[in-house]
Amino acid sequence: VWLALSLLLAAQIYITSSHELAVPGFLLRRLEGALAESGLRMTFGRTSFDPKGRVLIENVRVLLPAFPDPVFTARSVFIRLNPRSLLMGGVEPVEITVTDATAAAPAQFTPSGRTEEIVRKLDATLEPRGSELVIHQLSGRIANLTLSARGTLPLPAAGAKPPGPMLSEFFARRF
Repeated sequence: VWLALSLLLAAQIYITSSHELAVPGFLLRRLEGALAESGLRMTFGRTSFDPKGRVLIENVRVLLPAFPDPVFTARSVFIRLNPRSLLMGGVEPVEITVTDATAAAPAQFTPSGRTEEIVRKLDATLEPRGSELVIHQLSGRIANLTLSARGTLPLPAAGAKPPGPMLSEFFARRF
């Protein structure tokens, strides 16, 4: 029993003293699963996690299944998670910060035949709150225009209406 308690104490000291840990596999699978349900695929370079429930994902690329080029890229995405929800096996974001992101139109939908950036240098701080999304800060560039926004967006209530088309179909129709 003392040996087990000593090992547990050593593990707790390591976790509290380290500033970066590997992101748990269940968290990555849950994130990838949620995106796959909406018809998107995500790749990323490096991830790190700290004991307070903060996750940093670097070099994020979001792809639609029908197109080879990414429609969204970000240098980093920082997600602060609810620690109580994490302890119970859930993933509930408290704050999402996106840095140096771009949104692009696939080559098939552009006049030049190449992938073209629609929005670039996008930085945003978002806070999901139940049925709304609070935008604390959003800035970026669309062509020569500078975009800046903040406010609250209403989100559809979960289960309020039948599920709509997959996210990938929505993007393909809008382009």
